[in-house]
Amino acid sequence: MLSSFRRRGHLLSSHPALSSSTSTWASTSAARTTKKTVLIAGAGPVGLTLSALLSRYGVPNLVFEKSPTLSLHPQAHFINCRTMELFRHAFHPSLFQRINNCVPPLRLWRHFIYATSVLNGTEIGRVDHFSPTSALASANTSPAPHVLLNEQSPACVAHLSQSRLMPLLYDEVMAAAKKRKEIRFNGSNYQQVVHFGHEVTKFQSHEPGEGQGVQVIVQDKASGHTRVFEGSYLIVANGASSCLRQQAQIDMQGECGIQHLVNIHFSSRALAKATEHRPAMLYFLFNAQVICVLVAHHFPTGEFVAQVPFFPPVQSPDDFDAATVKTLLDAAIGRTLPDLTVHSVQPWTMDCQVAERYRSGRILLAGDAAHRFPPAGGFGMNTGIQDAHNLAWKLALVLNGHVNETFLDTYETERRPVAEHNANLSMRNYTRSLRMPRALGLDAEEAKSLSQTAAAIPMPAPKGFLTSLLALGRRPLRSLEEAGQPYGAACLAKARKILQDGAGLPLLFPQDDLGFQYPPRGHLIGEDKYKSLALIRVGCRLPHIWLQCVHPETGAHLGKVSTTDLADQVHVALTNLDLPCFCNTPFAILLTSSVMHKAVGPVAQLRWREGEMSLFHVRISSTSPNSILSSCTTETTLAEFSLESMEALCQHIFGSKSHLQLEDKEGEWERRMSYLGAGVLLRPDGHIWAILKSTGELESCFQEEFQIVW
Repeated sequence: MLSSFRRRGHLLSSHPALSSSTSTWASTSAARTTKKTVLIAGAGPVGLTLSALLSRYGVPNLVFEKSPTLSLHPQAHFINCRTMELFRHAFHPSLFQRINNCVPPLRLWRHFIYATSVLNGTEIGRVDHFSPTSALASANTSPAPHVLLNEQSPACVAHLSQSRLMPLLYDEVMAAAKKRKEIRFNGSNYQQVVHFGHEVTKFQSHEPGEGQGVQVIVQDKASGHTRVFEGSYLIVANGASSCLRQQAQIDMQGECGIQHLVNIHFSSRALAKATEHRPAMLYFLFNAQVICVLVAHHFPTGEFVAQVPFFPPVQSPDDFDAATVKTLLDAAIGRTLPDLTVHSVQPWTMDCQVAERYRSGRILLAGDAAHRFPPAGGFGMNTGIQDAHNLAWKLALVLNGHVNETFLDTYETERRPVAEHNANLSMRNYTRSLRMPRALGLDAEEAKSLSQTAAAIPMPAPKGFLTSLLALGRRPLRSLEEAGQPYGAACLAKARKILQDGAGLPLLFPQDDLGFQYPPRGHLIGEDKYKSLALIRVGCRLPHIWLQCVHPETGAHLGKVSTTDLADQVHVALTNLDLPCFCNTPFAILLTSSVMHKAVGPVAQLRWREGEMSLFHVRISSTSPNSILSSCTTETTLAEFSLESMEALCQHIFGSKSHLQLEDKEGEWERRMSYLGAGVLLRPDGHIWAILKSTGELESCFQEEFQIVW
């Protein structure tokens, strides 16, 4: 394996010290030639997504993960609609199918339940996030959020733990790298792109214009040995506490230490079976022994996580020994379960912060290294995966020499405003989630103040003092389970009114999920960008419209494809056919309407201020002269078409110098484009780059911002 790395020039030398002194780096002078390899620190969902997408564009990459394996801790568990769209069209279709196959039935996770315990306590109330008649739905949007998402996307949200998602992403990484010859056969084993048990500890970066790359010191966690690797860019995706971000001298901005919690990861099939009568994604539990949120990560296997707050400086994670954890879980569940197994107890701190900048020369931040949010709303992992989708095609264009490296600055100008918006939304959601405990007479801020006071006052046992005060504060919760208690009845009435008025914590955020708009030409735009999801607007993802794809020879309808899928799916489909002009490079998509009468071919060159790339032409028409069969109702993607169908399409497109033609049977595309112009220019990530305002010459339709050369 070592000799294989040396032949490629990735492994540069052994490195006994971690010092980044001049003499240390000078000893690896042979490493200073620029390589196209992208180095990725962190094999979480963001790092794995970025690796797979880079390999799809033919960009060699290496991923270093300090843990010996993929994480087994569930962590994030909600995949929003936009992320599911990316999994649907930016990867092989099997990924989207495999994810959906792993997601438990909707009936098991459509609710949030508020109660005094899971099994036999008083139910304060519940929220059904997929009911059109729920108070939460009627209070926020019309139609209901889930109905709006179904109308405006070919994908759907999913409840799948990060620990179950990552093996699927890892498979995509290995498959994409193998296809791009990143994995080379060596004896009987394939060399891995992802290096587990290896941590990037330090880096030395050169400015992009200097003709040199970035060098990183990687430590083998098992042996302690270090080596130096060289690449073109280092992507820091190794989590919220990244030392690499600190080394790059990039500060976080926002609020830290909002809340301190421990995650108790446990399993119990008995608990899953006992909750069949009232399953939920989240259980918000309030009783005199414990206050916590119980996340039902996977009902079929009985996998749960209890999130229990604690209050520094008096309390600490060390207080949660085995006996304490058992007592807390028994109280939350409502009884002792003999098969309950605790797998881990991990502390974490809730922050709401965004990095002051996303780039320092050849160092770029992504995922939790760039932003960290309260979990309310589930935007953390989703924002990070979408970071990777935005960054991958830009890195590919830069490394292939099609654009100047300053084009990477658009990664920050586009993604950082989205992170700031999601941070603010997550903070509002967290504040909103505190309404329920306040209605029950609880205040987290008072508990924080008590801990600070107990630490400041000289006393022999501050921990015991604080524990007693917190227990005293929870004691009135007993009245929630005692019939005829006026205080308990009043608290229940206030809490239930919050839910009845639709003021509880939402799960679905259609406008924030799908409606974000990238700023045109680097200029920031205001919060009003989060509006209608059906409008065709520059900077937004292309809205979802079903179109029919017709076999060019038989006239048979091959399936319904979504406009939202087109940019990524055309690339995936053409790449799968190994067409030379489309392999290993991103390309733009030109969508023209039937009002564009000029006959143009399938391929052109797109030029703009920062560079150039290939352009693929797709014509959307109201009817097709070759269509002889009724419309197909099968919803699919281009990559799912049979090899024979794709070869026939490509023979027709390139053999006759025509274009890919899709049918707008319902006339929806024509209706939305009627007041806009003749067509749309799509970026490789499916966001709208420009709108053609004229039906005249294509070369002059973009008002000199873009130039098309056929």
